[in-house]
Amino acid sequence: MNSTLSSLLPKSTTEWRKLVLAAMQMPREAVQLPSHFFVHTADHRVHVHPMYHPYSCMAAGKASAVLLLLSPAPTGCGFQDMCLTLTKRTISVGSHKGQMSFPGGRLDPGESPSQAAQREGLEEVGLHLHQYEVLGTMSTISANHLGTPLTSVVAISHEPASPTRASPDEVDSVQYVHLSNALLHGAETQCRVIKHVSSFSAKVPHYFPCCFTSDSQDVVSPPLQPSNVARTDEDLDWFPVVPEDFPGELVWGLTSFILCEFVGRIAHAIEREHPTVADAQAATILKCSELVARDPD
Repeated sequence: MNSTLSSLLPKSTTEWRKLVLAAMQMPREAVQLPSHFFVHTADHRVHVHPMYHPYSCMAAGKASAVLLLLSPAPTGCGFQDMCLTLTKRTISVGSHKGQMSFPGGRLDPGESPSQAAQREGLEEVGLHLHQYEVLGTMSTISANHLGTPLTSVVAISHEPASPTRASPDEVDSVQYVHLSNALLHGAETQCRVIKHVSSFSAKVPHYFPCCFTSDSQDVVSPPLQPSNVARTDEDLDWFPVVPEDFPGELVWGLTSFILCEFVGRIAHAIEREHPTVADAQAATILKCSELVARDPD
């Protein structure tokens, strides 16, 4: 663990609010994400993160928004840990069945992204508007190959969140990602997942950034461990982790891209606060393991 960095992390939700606001105000070109936050092929002919795709290239209609709610968790040691609320989608929803997502959905006519994200947060997981404060939005990115715009709305609660399966037809379970894992333990909790995605032109494996959730705000997701299986060519030089050894629910795809941008912004905001501290530099914070998750599908 980066003990120097842990001593610099916010000690209260008020301090987190200040840090997140600073992170949100940074222009996207100032937030340099590491290579492992991109989807890429083995030959790197594909090397993409949607944060860097300009909004002008996106489709005009069917805009969506998601809610990134930060709430305090009792898992910090000498600092205030925070966690993000996610949901595992049911297998009966129209798309992304069984996958992890942030609460969210399409904008209704006349809605702003913030209004839509808050409405979906209430409808899906019972998060009432008075329980948190909206701090702003991140980059509007393309949600799919059609260029459908998606806006991430960031909010903070000063009390532990109390999400529920308010819409059991949509939400299979509520899950959490702790910032302590993302910022202090990336080398043990962040990895890549092999996916064969038909929407990409190259007919080769693609490697997406991924991490794993915890089903409790009180317990962080444990460190990744390699599985006792032989490597294949698709594993490249990494050690494989098979689905039965996953330490929680797999976060990948669009949800992981959003999470990567958020964590990247926080890391760069920490660097700006402590420019002379080596362990507080974004490049030092944003680590990745030498593991690769096998596709569970």
